[in-house]
Amino acid sequence: MKIREAFFIYLAALSTEVGLIFILFKINTIDAGVMFWPHIIFGCILNRLVLRNLISWHPVNATIHNMVWTKIKAIIFWPLSYPILFAKLIIVREL
Repeated sequence: MKIREAFFIYLAALSTEVGLIFILFKINTIDAGVMFWPHIIFGCILNRLVLRNLISWHPVNATIHNMVWTKIKAIIFWPLSYPILFAKLIIVREL
């Protein structure tokens, strides 16, 4: 998967989550419990579609601890972790 395709998938997930927040704010039902599940679901979708196809794990670093911790951080903090990942990959691949 190209970084551009992955970035567009990230933007689609981010804009959908922002749209959900906006809709819930308009109908006055904004609640952390309501937004918890969509946030986790978008994180899982990005993890399956983007993270798996962008990163190849080196056998030395592919320990269970490293892989699980990276995936959990990517699921929970996906609005912040994916732009950082894209920036790192662009630096490594393009420069």
